[in-house]
Amino acid sequence: MNRKMAHGGNIWSAARRFGVTAGELLDFSSNLNDFSVSYPDGILGNLELLRAYPDPVHRIYTENLAAYLGVSSGNIILGPGLTHIIYKFCQASRSRGALIIDPSFSEYEAACSASSIPVYHAGSIQDILEAHSGRNYDMVFLASPSNPMGNTITWADMQEILSEAEKSNFTIFLDEAFADFASDYDRTRACREATENPNLVVGRSLTKLFGLASLRLGFMVCSRENIDRISGVMEPWSVGQDALEFLSAMNYEQFSDLPDITARERLWMTSALSSLGFSTVGDPRANYFVVKIPDVVDGQMLEAFLNARNILVKMMDDIQGAGKFCRIAVKRHEYNEVLVESFTSFMKSLGDQDE
Repeated sequence: MNRKMAHGGNIWSAARRFGVTAGELLDFSSNLNDFSVSYPDGILGNLELLRAYPDPVHRIYTENLAAYLGVSSGNIILGPGLTHIIYKFCQASRSRGALIIDPSFSEYEAACSASSIPVYHAGSIQDILEAHSGRNYDMVFLASPSNPMGNTITWADMQEILSEAEKSNFTIFLDEAFADFASDYDRTRACREATENPNLVVGRSLTKLFGLASLRLGFMVCSRENIDRISGVMEPWSVGQDALEFLSAMNYEQFSDLPDITARERLWMTSALSSLGFSTVGDPRANYFVVKIPDVVDGQMLEAFLNARNILVKMMDDIQGAGKFCRIAVKRHEYNEVLVESFTSFMKSLGDQDE
């Protein structure tokens, strides 16, 4: 099994390799918001905001974000991206061990390693609930939606896990990096729970929501007890002043329809690819999905065909038994059409070879 899900989106390396500019690539390997976003004007890169050290007190800049999540701004810790926050969470935990559900994002294990935390692996959430004694960990990483499949955890299941966490005294880090895109999912429930429950910390990504990968902004939502503990390892001036002002001025109401827009495009793509023999894995709810590559298709040939058209996808091995798989981001319709047409052309080329 491929335990770790590494980053997609290395467009700079790909552009150098293909001899094109980054702007010429269609990147379906990283899962950013590709739909229309209205950004505050004149803030990012404003030299007047960059001359002084940024404000180390972030609470006043997170009021709109807090309202969007239904929590108090005092329960939010900002940082330069969710990955940075995962590392800081591990640093603050002084954990005796961490459990990671496979397949998983590679940075969970990397962050544990950086803080000398032993890592243990499990194949499902059920493994957590069944380990009633002899636990060698006091920290669990979960993701909802999961990466790479995009499955979500029901709140009933989450409550069962939280009950076990309270009984066995372990902390859950719930990665909700893609919750803002998730269909049929309460994107505020876990955040609200985390403000009161010391056994739960929620991590979220603004990089992905805003569709600005180089704007390194992420946050944690947690109880005051965890706020005090984790804040103690955060560097001062971790977020630039222009990013803080941008965050404060952002209109979050514009994202209310994002799950529905994402779902329409995702369903269109999965249906079109299914007709070509690429079956969808799991029950994806976010702005990406995984397909199983048909046995008749050579994965490397497919990737090379797409690369020749300046298209990037994320190829993977053995995430669900034997076979080859591909993770694909959901983008705006005009780009999704290009991807589906490219898959169609590739499958047609295989048929032409057989004649």
